[in-house]
Amino acid sequence: MKQIIEEKVTIKRSILNSIDQLTPTKKADFFVDLGYQLQLDHLLHPDVRKDSRSNLGLPEQAPELYRDRKDRTEKPADFILRVYEDWLGKGFARSHLMNLDRPLYDALHNWLRKNPMPEALILPTKKEMIDAELSEAGIGDGAQLAFPSDSTVLQKRRRLYNAARNRAKKE
Repeated sequence: MKQIIEEKVTIKRSILNSIDQLTPTKKADFFVDLGYQLQLDHLLHPDVRKDSRSNLGLPEQAPELYRDRKDRTEKPADFILRVYEDWLGKGFARSHLMNLDRPLYDALHNWLRKNPMPEALILPTKKEMIDAELSEAGIGDGAQLAFPSDSTVLQKRRRLYNAARNRAKKE
């Protein structure tokens, strides 16, 4: 029995040493893959799930920046309809817009204070996207997805994981 415990400790140390050798980005990728293998993908941040931007064909960078537009009178909604028309209604949300072109996101936010959202502009908020995902999963009316939220250890690990992943993105 003692030998089995020693072997497990040796294997654990070997695995942890191997993980420590990885770059932060590769380490984040490893843990995302591990989350899928352990069927814990519902605990992963939406941006790293397999159905995220890269798999939906959403742009990784802005096709055209709002501040560089030729027609300076073009309204933010019209600009979005023109530049992002291929992605509207296909998983493209305001949070994507914020990451791709922050001045456009801010201009849209200010413009929407005095103007209604055009019906042709399908640009949901993050809340609306999450509500749609919950609805698709059949979770609504206060129902909860099984999640060990009472475990402060898991909450802390998830918070630290997300912090490390976000810092790795900035590299």
